[in-house]
Amino acid sequence: MPHPPCSGKGCGISTSHQGQQKIAAVPKEYSISRNTDGSLAFSEIGSAQNLKNMLTELEISQPKYSTIEAINPIDSSTSFFVFARNSRIVIAENFSAVRNPTHVGVDAEFVITNIFNNDTYGFNTIWRHVKNFPPGSKLCVNGENGENGGTLNFKIVEHLENLIDLSNDDAMSILADEIGQKAESIAAKKIVVQFSGGRDSLGLLTAAQTTRSEVSAITWTYDRGSAHEDLITASDYAKQIGVRHTILDICPSLLLQVPKISEISPTISTSIAFIQFKKALDEEISSNFGEDVLVLDGHGGDHVYLDPVPLEVILDARREGLVKKLQIIRILSQLNGVSFYQLFRATSEHRIDFPNKNQRFLSQSAFDFFAKSNASNRTGKEAHHLMMRQAIHENSIHKHESKARYFSPFTSKQILGSVWSLSPHSFFSEQQTRIPFEDSFFRFNKGLKLRKNKGHITGAFQHAIRIKKNKFKELIGDGYLGKNNILNVDEALSELSKCSLGYGGLNAVLLKALCFELMLISS
Repeated sequence: MPHPPCSGKGCGISTSHQGQQKIAAVPKEYSISRNTDGSLAFSEIGSAQNLKNMLTELEISQPKYSTIEAINPIDSSTSFFVFARNSRIVIAENFSAVRNPTHVGVDAEFVITNIFNNDTYGFNTIWRHVKNFPPGSKLCVNGENGENGGTLNFKIVEHLENLIDLSNDDAMSILADEIGQKAESIAAKKIVVQFSGGRDSLGLLTAAQTTRSEVSAITWTYDRGSAHEDLITASDYAKQIGVRHTILDICPSLLLQVPKISEISPTISTSIAFIQFKKALDEEISSNFGEDVLVLDGHGGDHVYLDPVPLEVILDARREGLVKKLQIIRILSQLNGVSFYQLFRATSEHRIDFPNKNQRFLSQSAFDFFAKSNASNRTGKEAHHLMMRQAIHENSIHKHESKARYFSPFTSKQILGSVWSLSPHSFFSEQQTRIPFEDSFFRFNKGLKLRKNKGHITGAFQHAIRIKKNKFKELIGDGYLGKNNILNVDEALSELSKCSLGYGGLNAVLLKALCFELMLISS
């Protein structure tokens, strides 16, 4: 359950000293931002005193103030780890700064929900006593000096009050403005779009064409499977639009590597599997385009424009009566190609049913816990807001040292403001999803068609698993998830064997389980 909003008045506490009256502390508000040179500024608003400006780590011991509030702006693009114990608090981008084997261990219950659920946003992490401080949130630290030294308590709450309602604005125009302003702010002479040929990356490519920068596209591919279809589509689009197109082959050996401790994330994300490849991509971009380049990443467009439509939208309709519920179920069944009866049954209770295809990977005790904790009483709009927060969070983790500057326009403040107040029902129909974006795209790009589906690089992952099959068998059988009776080891090993032989794709739960175990090796 999220904490109530953290107001200045509510966060202040009273301190008492002998012979003095109790005086309510005045909260101090701080803002974390990234400077143009890439360094971090942690500064106090409206005050002369700063707390260790320009550092990626902040330590407070025996705090001078009873209350400190730190804001991580929604557009900061950086998530922080927060670790506090007694009179010490550490706020850092890097897990190594908060790692303490004596006090920091795995939070098994959070791991269960994180691996077997798509929700990746929140203030908890997979580590006990360590919290996540993502963009769009506020850290409230209460400190009090006592006879035995200072003590600290803290909580993290949402802080999205500064979003401006831009629901009447045009999506493509906002993207073009955001990309142009970003390129000018860093004096980027070149813009490179990570281009799959899908809707999001095509929108970014055409929006970038309106800037003064030289625009190019780069596509990563694998010569087997549907990733090759991506390449054909992306190449056709690049020729039609008239931009330089660079192609980068994925080397399977770069996937699913053990990350460095500095690359460990607060939650379990499949992006862990791509870290070494992303570094190779960065080198390729620097080699081909130089260092004065802005790289555009289209991740988050699906979340922002409510795709896929969450089942909570049907639960909303049920509150309006059976007729409305049946109408929405009919639309979604046609849109997604699933049976009307399946959707009706899935929403017959107040909770969202656990997907049967993944149940087999849980041990019985872990499934019993998950089933109790996976109830959903969210409204459709709340589910949409959660999807957007997930996109913000995912775009703020797994940063690596890079010569190029990366930007994710779909989680910019302006784009978020354009959809935040929209009704979930305005995003889909029987034939169409992402309606606000697609309608804007067709107005912006006369004659261009959007590709509804895009390929994937499952073949590259299957090859990577085949190369390291014995190592991954050990991770599943002898790793944390197996030893702690969370994972159904027999089912997971069976899925691993099928995947290594090229059968049945790559199950997302298996991939997340492997990413988690790889992170534990580093920690």
